[in-house]
Amino acid sequence: MQHTKLNQSSATAAFPNTDINIALLAFRSTPIDHTLPSPAELLYSRKIKANLPSVIPNTLSKKKEVRKQLEKRQQQQKMYHDRTATRSLPPLSKGQPVMMQKEEGGKWTPATVIQPSNEPRSYVVQSPNGATYRRNRRHLMNLQKPTERHVRFYDKPEIIETRTPPPISTTPEQNDDHIQPAAKPPYTTQPAVEAPTPIPHQRPQRSIKKPERLIESI
Repeated sequence: MQHTKLNQSSATAAFPNTDINIALLAFRSTPIDHTLPSPAELLYSRKIKANLPSVIPNTLSKKKEVRKQLEKRQQQQKMYHDRTATRSLPPLSKGQPVMMQKEEGGKWTPATVIQPSNEPRSYVVQSPNGATYRRNRRHLMNLQKPTERHVRFYDKPEIIETRTPPPISTTPEQNDDHIQPAAKPPYTTQPAVEAPTPIPHQRPQRSIKKPERLIESI
């Protein structure tokens, strides 16, 4: 009852001055498709009065035909859903090593399959510490050969690092007094190049001709 009041109040807030029952009446009186009647007609075995016009004739199909059409519609919806939404995972055998997810979105830990469970798509697995779990197939990862990524750090063999001494040179050491310095290239001087004198930048001037009336006659 409280849920119905909440829906009515939310509908009233979204669409003021409207009745939610009018919308529900239109929804219940609308046919499901061109072969199936409306939900209200399936429930009451007759048409109900609504505020929407209808051009469908007032002929009610038989119950057997309606049931067949509903089952056909459900099978068609299931076919389209299973085509992309579901995928059958390969089965697991007894004693097969797997990676187990204890909880949804948790870490993957190694385990061994003991036997298939009575529940569909479920297996009973055992962890390295001896605890047994029942997990769905989507919570088990097939692991035929453990890779380096799945091997735990404490299962790795200890690597002992060995260092070999550097090789001993057998050539006699040379005295620093007998080492001749490398010849230096001769020092050459190049004449200094004088920088060109900068030319002052001047604005172009135009010739000005004074009017004759301002020139004093001689």
